[in-house]
Amino acid sequence: MRRTIVVLATAILAMALYFANVAWWLETEILDTETFVATTLEAMEDDATRDAAAGIIVGTLADEFPLLRLLDSALVGLFSDLLGREVIEPLIVATATDVHRRIVEGDQSALIIDLDPYRGLLLAPLESLSPELAARVPDDWFRTVEVLDEGILPDLSAYVRHTRTAAIVATLLSVAVTVVILVTSKRWFSALVAVGVAFMLAGGFSALVPPGARFTAAVFIDDAPSTALVTGVFDAFAESLTARSLAILGVGAALSVVGVLGWLVDRDRRSVSA
Repeated sequence: MRRTIVVLATAILAMALYFANVAWWLETEILDTETFVATTLEAMEDDATRDAAAGIIVGTLADEFPLLRLLDSALVGLFSDLLGREVIEPLIVATATDVHRRIVEGDQSALIIDLDPYRGLLLAPLESLSPELAARVPDDWFRTVEVLDEGILPDLSAYVRHTRTAAIVATLLSVAVTVVILVTSKRWFSALVAVGVAFMLAGGFSALVPPGARFTAAVFIDDAPSTALVTGVFDAFAESLTARSLAILGVGAALSVVGVLGWLVDRDRRSVSA
């Protein structure tokens, strides 16, 4: 009977730890506006992410002026360097804030940004390569630049009100079930192994969330630049979840090793006594 209770409690503990880990990550890293914006800024420091954003801008320009496709590679590099400049930071902050509002409110309309205040800066790379083409860009073009198509942004509106509560409940349940395992197990090392296995399962499955979500997001995006931009930004957010998950897995492994060593010592001691 004791063994059955411990096995069931171990399974419940693994699930509770998993939900607690993911829920706290959502609450602190995704649903918090300041953290969301700060992480987005960090993501834009990555060359590949900036190249993707630059590719979207250049691709939108090229749709209007097909001749620009001849300058595609050079323009992407120039725009990418421009996006890395501090003067563009307010634009990134404003866009990240709007994106955050959209995902927490469930607004999945196309993401359109106003680049008109940066018209001169954005035209500079094009003017350096082709002044004639730069002169042909309409005055109102930069006011409505579509960055992401409709339906690409995730809808987290259903999680906004309940994530913190779910995280707290899962955490309290984890503590309670751990106590049950410690009290029910006949020996301390058996309890450590059970708790350690639960931690390893929770950490392992949590660590699989980022690559799974990344793959799912990429499936629903058609063009390469948008895929690279979304996955690049997502990777920046996923770093903390991966780190937490690996830490939980590491704690579980340590507890399991200590438990197994305790079992070996107890076995040797019993053999000597016999």
